[in-house]
Amino acid sequence: MLWDNDIVLVTYDTVANLYESRCDALFEATWFRTILDEGHLIHDSATKRSRAILALETQRKLCLTGTPLQNNLSDLYTLIRFIKVDPWMREEVWQTFIKPNIRRKSEKAIELLQQLLATVSIRRLKTDVLRLPPKVEQKVGLQMPEPWAEDYRQQYHIFADKYGLDRENESWDSAEFFQQLTMLRLYCNHPRLAGGSHYDLPRQETTWHDSPKIAHLVEDLKTHLTSEQGGNIPEAVVFSQWTSFLE
Repeated sequence: MLWDNDIVLVTYDTVANLYESRCDALFEATWFRTILDEGHLIHDSATKRSRAILALETQRKLCLTGTPLQNNLSDLYTLIRFIKVDPWMREEVWQTFIKPNIRRKSEKAIELLQQLLATVSIRRLKTDVLRLPPKVEQKVGLQMPEPWAEDYRQQYHIFADKYGLDRENESWDSAEFFQQLTMLRLYCNHPRLAGGSHYDLPRQETTWHDSPKIAHLVEDLKTHLTSEQGGNIPEAVVFSQWTSFLE
């Protein structure tokens, strides 16, 4: 039944499972064209998913991705291997001429990599396909009300004393560092978000009025949603790094 179709849609996990079970249908055929959507999902060549995709026999290949690099150059190398760009698809060539020289910030290696990408890729920006209005960034400084401001300052100084510049040569737990930094950021949004945290912060009842950010946001939304929009219904999208902040 597979050969009765001109186009076959399949997920990465399905290909990986069929590869593990040595399915002949997918891996013994020679495909005319293979297109990877979200191609960065094969960035780690050691995974079963990547090995399965690389094992496909195909005449033409295309990768679609918005993030060809996630961690390091190895992510990009897997894509180069998939589309079979010779000689750069050979690991010994990549490891000799690209990876170590890029790590040393060699201008010649960087230029070589840029030329390679310009040859095998087409870059499309959002501005190329969408007519978006210009982005306007407005930073608003807000004061934290007492007693939360005093509590925050105390915890901030404790954090700075433990992880400040004068401690840069000392070893410390990075997981604990980011945990405490996150709690300080949460506390700036609303004191209740820090409840049950590592810090011994006040636990008294609070409302959204205690958060300068929420109070300012509500007033800003009221102004926006009641403004004239040339006959259009005003809309607003609110993003937050923590969903609990908006709840």
